[in-house]
Amino acid sequence: LMYETAADSTDVMTWNKAEHLVEREGYRGVDFDRGKTGQATFIPLSDKLLGEIDANGAFFLVTDPFGMPYEPVVDDSRMRGHMITLQEHVVKAGGAKRVYDHLRHSAATEAEEMGVELDKVRHLTAHKDSTMNREVYVQNSAKITVEIQQKRGLIGTKE
Repeated sequence: LMYETAADSTDVMTWNKAEHLVEREGYRGVDFDRGKTGQATFIPLSDKLLGEIDANGAFFLVTDPFGMPYEPVVDDSRMRGHMITLQEHVVKAGGAKRVYDHLRHSAATEAEEMGVELDKVRHLTAHKDSTMNREVYVQNSAKITVEIQQKRGLIGTKE
């Protein structure tokens, strides 16, 4: 959910189906006000994720390990603690170690690597301009580092 919407954990943890899962422009997705910017945003979701959400009986899209909804709080240490616990369980089960708060960055970087202009990517991340995306989100882009190494003459181009 965080990856598809490019939202941060504070937003995602407090979404519920009744208020946030809507249909717009013929697509189902999440409609919300970004926590940091307050900017209204609608993000269509993949059929796979929508299927998982529909199968989940919870009123809230995300619940804590005890099935209870997260409450919007100023100090989100409870949410972050559960994200770390989730990460540990995923890794123990053989899954990839992911820093969940960075999935927002991954979404922006992937969009840029697929050729989406940074000024358009800002609509996904709800930034006022593309400066934040350029300076923070795509700094680890493999596409950019390959281009740099090619221009430095350290690697050739792949045909």
